[in-house]
Amino acid sequence: MDTMSQQLITLERVPALSSPLFRPCSEVLRKSIPSNEQLSDPRLAQLLARDDYRMYALLWNGTVAATAILYLPRAEDFVLLDYMAVRADLRNRGLGSALFHEVTKTASRERPAASFLFFEVDDDRAVRNAAQAINRRRIEFYRRLGAKLLVNAEYVFPSSSGAGVPMRLMVFRLRPEIELSQESVGTAVENIFREVHGRDKDDTLLRSIVDHLPSRLILE
Repeated sequence: MDTMSQQLITLERVPALSSPLFRPCSEVLRKSIPSNEQLSDPRLAQLLARDDYRMYALLWNGTVAATAILYLPRAEDFVLLDYMAVRADLRNRGLGSALFHEVTKTASRERPAASFLFFEVDDDRAVRNAAQAINRRRIEFYRRLGAKLLVNAEYVFPSSSGAGVPMRLMVFRLRPEIELSQESVGTAVENIFREVHGRDKDDTLLRSIVDHLPSRLILE
């Protein structure tokens, strides 16, 4: 990204659904994220009314170029990057990298005790077509930014519109000296299912993930 582009970039929190930033951010998400991986509108509105679930707008030259949503639980050791998307007509300009860097800085600033930033990515193993190549490129994009793929743990997104969606978990270390453990991943996933998706701790899909986490986690 050129120097002028960097100077024109700012990250702003979307303070409420009534904010003029909300609609363009919501449009970016709706057009970028598959419908079965999105939260329902009522659930999204409910979550955004809380202080620990926040939408951010990446402004480029004063216009919304990208958006991200962070779940920032106060009493936990992690932050969740729940969604991140760049406007389709502005992709391949370095805005995704800029947004990710801003998100990690925000996570560290808002929750300095958190050790890890978790996020979900589409499964690059599920299909063998153009989508597989896109999913692999997305994983490599995040790896270049310092994130690691949790390669030996299965994960399924608890879709509100049908069957669960096979995905993969990636991790960015906010505190490099802390090691990722089976307990920390299990605690994070259970918290995300309960607090973000409204699932019970005995939810069948949740238990199928948490109860089968390997004792030794591999990050690549």
